[in-house]
Amino acid sequence: MSTSLKDEASEKPKLPRPPFDNPATNTILRSSDGVLFRVHSVIVAEASEVFAGMFAFPQPPRDDISPADSDDDYASDGTPIVQLEEDSETLDRLLRLCYPIADPVFEDPVAVRPVLAAALKYDMDEAVALLKKALLSFVPTRPLEAWGVACAMGLEEETMVAARGLCGPVTYTRSALPALRGVSAGQYWRLLKFIRRDGIVDGAFSFWDADPRVALGDPVLPEESIPNPPKGASEAITLKERPDTNITCRSSDGVEFHAHKEVLHGASSVLSRRIIEAEHSILSRNPEWDGRHPPPPPVTLEFDEPASTLSPLLELCYHACLPSAQIDLRRARSLPLRTVCALAKAAKKYKMKSRIDPYGISDVLDTAFDAAALASPLKTYLYMVDAGLQRYVDRIERTVFARYPYQYGWFPEMDAIPAAAFHELVMQHHAHGIFGHGFFARFVNEDLDADSDPDEEST
Repeated sequence: MSTSLKDEASEKPKLPRPPFDNPATNTILRSSDGVLFRVHSVIVAEASEVFAGMFAFPQPPRDDISPADSDDDYASDGTPIVQLEEDSETLDRLLRLCYPIADPVFEDPVAVRPVLAAALKYDMDEAVALLKKALLSFVPTRPLEAWGVACAMGLEEETMVAARGLCGPVTYTRSALPALRGVSAGQYWRLLKFIRRDGIVDGAFSFWDADPRVALGDPVLPEESIPNPPKGASEAITLKERPDTNITCRSSDGVEFHAHKEVLHGASSVLSRRIIEAEHSILSRNPEWDGRHPPPPPVTLEFDEPASTLSPLLELCYHACLPSAQIDLRRARSLPLRTVCALAKAAKKYKMKSRIDPYGISDVLDTAFDAAALASPLKTYLYMVDAGLQRYVDRIERTVFARYPYQYGWFPEMDAIPAAAFHELVMQHHAHGIFGHGFFARFVNEDLDADSDPDEEST
């Protein structure tokens, strides 16, 4: 097939399944992926207050539309087109709930989610009721996935029903991860506490409550809990001022730091390549410079990291390359966990040399990580899993496995970390069987008295 024929074929509108290909209709709904659904506006308007309001204002006659807009607003036969944000699969299922035809079949709770979101968006009360019923139909077989979808969508009644479905023998698998998108680790933690109590909680309990002490009586951990900072640890790790700098590093929030490009060359292969490329670009824009005239402006590197991360990161470059710039490891022990995580991510991103015998950055990061892990093992684990820092995840797994996941206390950052990180911890417990095979399928068979305030992390 020639290129022109391929282009012509790709431009043809995609066709929907019957009955949404019926030319005897008066409106076309176009999906985000270009499928044209021919519908009777009266049927859609009856099912949706949003569409009813939309169709109450008829579009102008086609003759009044400029040629540039006609292809977007009207089909070739003059039928008006309404562009929607939903994809064709979602629209097909949603419209089948509006039409007097067989309802769509959903293969899992995740498939219900986009259709239910669209039904809520367009105020389709009957469709919403049918979709909530479809979601709850998975509670007997896939309760965690049903809970995840309901919780992420803020459906209080359905979330509670699915949570009670978890108060019994349940298999926890990684197949639930897609359903947990949009659920926080804090909500997952509250689910484990809910299951631990066999669903017996007071009326104030909510999976969306930012302070779970209201209903569960568990302690709240401070945001940072570095125990007994060693002497000399109070000084923060920041870039020191040094003479004769020859490169500017600009943070994502506009703060400029001055450093030596030779140090950045030695500390990071990625930064070294960026410096070389930037210098070549400057010279190509200043071909008249021959070494005798005033030199072109110095290189400025733009970074995605904010100043709070870039400043200590640059100081780590000096630590890695210069014996005279070694950082006192006592200072590393006082770094906040979020800073440790940000530095570790940046070091991985820029491929910073972890060992330059006898110096390197890993000694500083490892020391900071170990202090954070000792203070708050669960928090440290969740941060590292969420950041994809597997080296540190492996380093702390044994420590965090020392307790059941539900025994750790809540901390504010939990509600900003995706539930996938916490679910991974549950899966690791389940896979290794550290506390006995099938523990997570039998939460409620243990003596509830054993849970008397073991929740507080070491502080």
